[in-house]
Amino acid sequence: MQSERARYYTPLLACLLVACIVRLWLPLLPESYWLDETVTAFMVRYGIHHSSLAVAPKLDLSLYYWLPRASQALFGSSEVSLRLPSLLVTFISLFLTARLAARLIRPEAAWFAVFLCFLPMNSPARPPTPAPTDSAPA
Repeated sequence: MQSERARYYTPLLACLLVACIVRLWLPLLPESYWLDETVTAFMVRYGIHHSSLAVAPKLDLSLYYWLPRASQALFGSSEVSLRLPSLLVTFISLFLTARLAARLIRPEAAWFAVFLCFLPMNSPARPPTPAPTDSAPA
């Protein structure tokens, strides 16, 4: 009985996951850079030895900047190519989150854990935009 339900729901949940990714993540790829991505674009373009980075000596220890540098070498310099490595790592994280939830909780918890990743969170890199008001400035 349990495997019969899983066989029915798994394709539906996979389609819902693809729909969430297409609707919520892919439209953001060509947007202008956010704060953290501006630093990444700077690091990829100018490297770790730029004089303005003297105040941040530990940036050269990060392996992260190799991924966007390789992506921009392959696909050219654009917002999309800079974000591709993060998107790839996000998909890997979703997969590992599902596997961990299935192993530690129960197999049905895998999909629940993946969809929890789509809950909105406030990011310090992109603070929420203030709501427009109807009042005129004084």
